[in-house]
Amino acid sequence: MAIGKTSSTRNQTNTSDEFSFWLASDEKVNPTDIVVVNNSDGSKTYGLITRIENLSDSESHLDNFVSYDFGDATTIPRTSRLSTNVARCVVLKNDQNSYMPVIGGCNVDFADENGILEALGIGEVKDADPNFLPLPAGVIELSNGTQASAIIDARYLLGPEGAHFNISGISGLASKTSYAMFLLNVLLQQYGNDTAVIIFNVKQDDLLYLDQSVSQITDEEKQVWEKLGAKPSPFNNVYRFCPRGILGRHSSLQTVSNTYSSESLNHQRYSYSLNNIKDKISYLFTDVFKSDTRGALEALISDIEEDLIAGKLSCHTFEDLLNHFAPTKDRSGKWKNVSYHGHTGSTIGKFRRLLKFFVKTGTTGLFSDNKETNDVSIAQYIDVIREDQIYVIDIAKLNDVERSFVVGDVVNEVQRLFSRDITYRDIDHRVRQQAFENIHPDDLDDPVEPLKKLIFFVDELNKYAPSGREITPILRNLLEITERGRSLGVILMGVEQFASDIHPRVVGNCSNKVYGRSDSTELSDQAYRHIPNDLKSLITRLDKGKLLLQHPLYRQPVQIRFPKPVYRQPSSQPPKSNENTEEK
Repeated sequence: MAIGKTSSTRNQTNTSDEFSFWLASDEKVNPTDIVVVNNSDGSKTYGLITRIENLSDSESHLDNFVSYDFGDATTIPRTSRLSTNVARCVVLKNDQNSYMPVIGGCNVDFADENGILEALGIGEVKDADPNFLPLPAGVIELSNGTQASAIIDARYLLGPEGAHFNISGISGLASKTSYAMFLLNVLLQQYGNDTAVIIFNVKQDDLLYLDQSVSQITDEEKQVWEKLGAKPSPFNNVYRFCPRGILGRHSSLQTVSNTYSSESLNHQRYSYSLNNIKDKISYLFTDVFKSDTRGALEALISDIEEDLIAGKLSCHTFEDLLNHFAPTKDRSGKWKNVSYHGHTGSTIGKFRRLLKFFVKTGTTGLFSDNKETNDVSIAQYIDVIREDQIYVIDIAKLNDVERSFVVGDVVNEVQRLFSRDITYRDIDHRVRQQAFENIHPDDLDDPVEPLKKLIFFVDELNKYAPSGREITPILRNLLEITERGRSLGVILMGVEQFASDIHPRVVGNCSNKVYGRSDSTELSDQAYRHIPNDLKSLITRLDKGKLLLQHPLYRQPVQIRFPKPVYRQPSSQPPKSNENTEEK
């Protein structure tokens, strides 16, 4: 049964891109509902509702005021105004590729499940392209209860057709992290044999229990998972890395794992010595470089890194490096700055003061001159990550400088791995023996063969890829990955509150975008210029758990919902371990 009929007027015509229809008096629709028009030529035109208006025969609001006995709200007028609801739609598809304007008087109905996929453009690709990789990214639900899986083509997420995923929205209301974990879960269930994931945990202990089930899943949630064709189960093969921390002071100092988790978790503790960062010292100064307008400090650090790598600076600890650049007294007793590659004393002094704060007085314990034997190097484990593995790297209790450094270190190592700059000899022999069997000594200088696909999830992406003209070392690596990632097999899944805070080249290279609830001020930014204004209004009132999904094959963004997380979160019940979890 039709819910209305198409309508075209002198003032609001139907075009090849848009059409209107009036609604039957007892029918209800909502923006982003997908409808189908049965045209007189036998074809079907699918449309996405963007706006709903109520029209009446009243010429003005003053007429309405007068009809109620000049403003008496208790009066019942003798003659009711004629009115109807009219929906405006953007054309998504015509099943016969006939894009003549829809004429008035044609029946309009809700699209069925197959019609929704046809409207989005997935149906024809699915039937015509044998290389199509279907991936359910949520559930589309129309006002009449019709549901369809929001299928996307994984080739536009994992490559080679496109790559990367960006999620933005107000913190706490957009459910950004929950959606990202849902999508990763489904992705690994379907394509995990070719894919590994690196996840940064930045909020408390939110993502440290990905391998532990929630105590109960409702029947409604189970139905959603069934609709998606996926299992409501937590992640497998999760490996945790927690940073080194320190407790106490001076003689009572002791080292611990610096994490918010109060439970005993299988994990590896990581830390950094000077030997681990001699080619990455610049990552500590990412924020400082923004004010280094002349580039003097960056040039100095570049020379220091080069000399440390070449062995020209005989420094084995942070203390050695600080002492090497410490001022000395001349014969007259005056302090004299160290001479180094023509750099000024003020620049060298600034470097020394900042480095001392970063690795000595201001560190949470991540940096140490006395790295313990059970502390690992994250870079070494990045080099040996294999398909179907998930690394969760906890950086929640680190300060901002340390967080940026760890993220930069991981991104840099991923880029080196996929550029085949890592040889088997570069990997610590214990890690190498654990990860690779039967490596012949003659093959140690061969490059490590990376896995096919690697996704890394970065929350608060704006801290590492900020908008602006300054290109920091970390941003430079992120740009390299977003611009070449689809051919390399490296995928960025980034999350932030405001897409306007992200470097435009990073966002621009993300083929898939998801928007949670955002405010109107943010939506007025150029980063959202491709979204129709009517849908921007919808974004400002999205409920928690509902998002707007944009995919290259979709002709318009669509509203989706997704099931609640099936992994345990800190506020959930005691852990129920997944027996497939391993410790590295």
